[in-house]
Amino acid sequence: MAGEWLTIKQAASETGLSSSTIRHWEKTGLITTARDPKNGYRLFNRSHIHKIMLLRALRAQVYSPSVVELKNAVAEMKEEDVQEARKIAMDTLRYLHQVNCWQMRGVHALYDLCRVLKLVGQGG
Repeated sequence: MAGEWLTIKQAASETGLSSSTIRHWEKTGLITTARDPKNGYRLFNRSHIHKIMLLRALRAQVYSPSVVELKNAVAEMKEEDVQEARKIAMDTLRYLHQVNCWQMRGVHALYDLCRVLKLVGQGG
């Protein structure tokens, strides 16, 4: 896809998101797209796809200052800045890993409570 431009439909297909979600993110300033001078349609390149994928990873997370900070970093990321994209991706992975650890501890604590209340058997 190097040097190739995608339509919003193609970008949605490649990222697994709806066109309306991508339009919303553009409207709120999380992504900025190019426009075809002939017809005004949105155009997406590989950098846009990377941003959309990073935003998609953050989408399902509970609102927190960390999520807002990561989304802002994605929005401000320059298209050609591969190192910054890698850094944001790694920061996102670290954050999601931490959230998963917190969730697993919560599930474990809930299971322990259910055992104490004899809602589940001792063996599981």
